[in-house]
Amino acid sequence: MTVSVYLNSHIKDLIECFVPETLHSKIILFQRVFIYIGVGAGAGAGAEKTIGLVVHIHEDSSGKNTDNMMQIARIADKEPVINQEQFELSDRVADHYLAARGEVLFAMIPSGRREKAVNLELSAPPPQLPPLNQEQEKIFKKIMAMASESAARMNVHLIHGITGSGKTRIYIELIQEYLKRRLGVIFLIPEIALSYQFLETFKPIFGDQMAILHSGLSRSFRFSEYKRVLKDEARLVVGTRSSVFAPVKDLGLVIIDEEHDTSYKEHTGAKYHAKWVAHDRLRHSGEWAFPVCKNMVLGSATPGIDSMYYARKKVFTLHEMKNRATGPGLPKIEIPLHQPADDSSDVLSPFLVKKMDEHLKAGNQVILILNRRGYNHCAFCSICQTNVMCPNCSVSLTYHRESTEENLLKCHLCGYHEQFNLYCKECSAKLRLLGKGIQKVEDALEFHFPDYPYARMDHDSVSSRGYAEDVIGAMLSRKIDILIGTQMITKGFDLPGVTLVGLLNADIGLSLPDFRAPERVFQLLIQAAGRAGRHKQGEVVMQTMQPRHYAIAAASKYDYNTFLEYELNIRRKMNYPPFCRLLRVLFRSKSEENLWHFMTRLKAHIQEISSENSLFDRQTNRNLPQEILGPVEAPLYKINNEFRVHILAKDHSLDRLKDFGKNLRNYYHTQRRKFDDVKADFDLDPLDVL
Repeated sequence: MTVSVYLNSHIKDLIECFVPETLHSKIILFQRVFIYIGVGAGAGAGAEKTIGLVVHIHEDSSGKNTDNMMQIARIADKEPVINQEQFELSDRVADHYLAARGEVLFAMIPSGRREKAVNLELSAPPPQLPPLNQEQEKIFKKIMAMASESAARMNVHLIHGITGSGKTRIYIELIQEYLKRRLGVIFLIPEIALSYQFLETFKPIFGDQMAILHSGLSRSFRFSEYKRVLKDEARLVVGTRSSVFAPVKDLGLVIIDEEHDTSYKEHTGAKYHAKWVAHDRLRHSGEWAFPVCKNMVLGSATPGIDSMYYARKKVFTLHEMKNRATGPGLPKIEIPLHQPADDSSDVLSPFLVKKMDEHLKAGNQVILILNRRGYNHCAFCSICQTNVMCPNCSVSLTYHRESTEENLLKCHLCGYHEQFNLYCKECSAKLRLLGKGIQKVEDALEFHFPDYPYARMDHDSVSSRGYAEDVIGAMLSRKIDILIGTQMITKGFDLPGVTLVGLLNADIGLSLPDFRAPERVFQLLIQAAGRAGRHKQGEVVMQTMQPRHYAIAAASKYDYNTFLEYELNIRRKMNYPPFCRLLRVLFRSKSEENLWHFMTRLKAHIQEISSENSLFDRQTNRNLPQEILGPVEAPLYKINNEFRVHILAKDHSLDRLKDFGKNLRNYYHTQRRKFDDVKADFDLDPLDVL
């Protein structure tokens, strides 16, 4: 007996493996197995193993030479870990994103193997849901009316609702309607930390119908939840990006909250976007015999430029919510005249300190947001005129104050760290610490507000499991008066006691060499401001050195439409999405010389196929993209000791981009033996080009 197996690899395709007779009775389709690597059927127990997924069983292996085949070592699963619908989906995702199918299949499956039942103890009783208000009811009825008009179709709805407008209340109503019809639902959230609040809200309502999936759970619990969905014991899945692959039966509704968030795009392995996967699943979910159509619902206070463009083109149905559900209007945004001018000044402006004092004395809570980790952004030598750089990456090291005895310089890309030395290694001059990080805010709080308890939430502080949930719980129970953090605390949290939000260095990110930088800054500011005054009148203080920048000016007035028009005009002129599609191919290697040697060959190959396809003859129906930029150094040229060069291709035609990508991928594979240290990443519709 032999089996066809996919490995979790971006290089190897389907492989055939020999199955020892002792395992014949245990082999089933879609189970994971351990395979001896690089050896034949006589492998010993000590041989190196890898894991694969069985996708075809060949009962009769007579006539096949099995001596040189890899061999199955043992069985990992007693039952299948995916279903047929997921298997078919993996083919479409791999083809669309120019990825290896094995990578896609393993992205669907939680890494655990042992099931462990866990009862989630929730402190909150089942919530008494308020009736839908006029805006909510209008949108809910329109979505369901459209769903009932043509059950054979699939609709995409975009809910553009200001922060606090009650989008979640509509989501709950839609979920209930689809579950009543025994249809499956996937509800996606952008941030693991958000799962706590949604769990508190959703679990009492939906009970065992609901499963929660995200990487912050223990592996055994996550796998148990996944298996409940696979066995059709749960029809509602709540989770982050990879939950879009969950084996939900009769999937009829996918809701993507904070749809603009970049965390819905995978940045390693198969670089899928959860929105595209959800849309594809709903379009291809087989014969549909239910009286309502399939729906994809996107919601955000700051929809992505692409999504709003499609809504204007009537590809999506747009719904707008202009009022807060809880009564108070949007908080007023104020920009102080006197900003913290230099690195020696207080990170908090006098105006913000005064406002904080007023709100805290009134018994309210405050959120401070500074989207920069660490204590100082860099250590600078005025003699050498350079920052202390990471030895592995093309970035400065960030100064972190770990304790009174230990201070470190850390790289946020590769994890490298070293003890901070006050003097330059090259010239022995005294180093200056520049740029304020989130840790510096703690010093300011100790000085200005020593009697008010605070907590910090950023990538460094939430690394321990359960920390984020504990902090949010403490905010809700009013054990914490001030929450400070990076962009992760701007995403959808509803904290009733918060009446003041301070945005420190609001223009961080505008200088990044990425055409989406202004959009991200605008979204961050609006989302952050939306945490204030959700249940009683609030205020926002925005500290910025660039108040006239169009993204900052529009955000300070909550003026989404003005920002949208300005941004669309720029992108139209520059031919960037949504006016074209992008393909980014990133090549990386630890050998800079080998990388550029390969790029010389690749450039010649592109020129060759360009001439074959009459690149400069616009009358010719060619198969190349309209624009091919590069190969050039990536903006972050070196990360984790790998040098990086990329190519960016633009075209209106998705097929042309994919054909070009497949051509480069095929050429790359033909050169693998000569350049085995060069790796290639193919990213269709990239969300960053750094």
